[in-house]
Amino acid sequence: MAGSNTEKHTDNDKSTGHTFSERGITRFGERLTQVINGESYKSFAKKCEMSDKAIRDYVSGKTYPALDRIAHIAKVAGCSFEWLATGINPQVLAVDAIQGVKSIDESDWSQTQKDLSNILSRLTEDEQEKIIQHIIKNGTNSLIPEESNQRAMAIASLVVSLSDKDQREILHLIETKKLGSLLDNTLKSNKI
Repeated sequence: MAGSNTEKHTDNDKSTGHTFSERGITRFGERLTQVINGESYKSFAKKCEMSDKAIRDYVSGKTYPALDRIAHIAKVAGCSFEWLATGINPQVLAVDAIQGVKSIDESDWSQTQKDLSNILSRLTEDEQEKIIQHIIKNGTNSLIPEESNQRAMAIASLVVSLSDKDQREILHLIETKKLGSLLDNTLKSNKI
């Protein structure tokens, strides 16, 4: 009775709509191309311990990898499994889940959005695009270690709330302290 626990499926049962959106699956090759980032298929395949034909087939959409292979590719590529598999950023999923919870204060979320928008507005378009691509590929935890997130957000919120003059003054004090430390270290090393 070796096969008694196996289930039989008809062609109608093969729909994976409950697992992935069709659009997410069909764009897997595009996401894989993005993480390969111009590297040769042969080189990338070797890192993934797969054949270059398998990688080419995934990129072209001829075949789709099993979930364990997607997880391995994501690990090798340094991107999130969720994004590589579905095209959905895991942080977006987390935000969507949190928004359903009644204990979240929407005014705090709005303030956070304003703070982030203010920070981004100070960057060039190229810097903004690089940050967005980095977050899409790696998630936000790659930008700020998890234990530092709350402290960093509090500091960012405080800095954003300051006037431009106060921000410049703080930066000047930081640079002065760095210069002072540099001079101290130079004097100590030269024993003057």
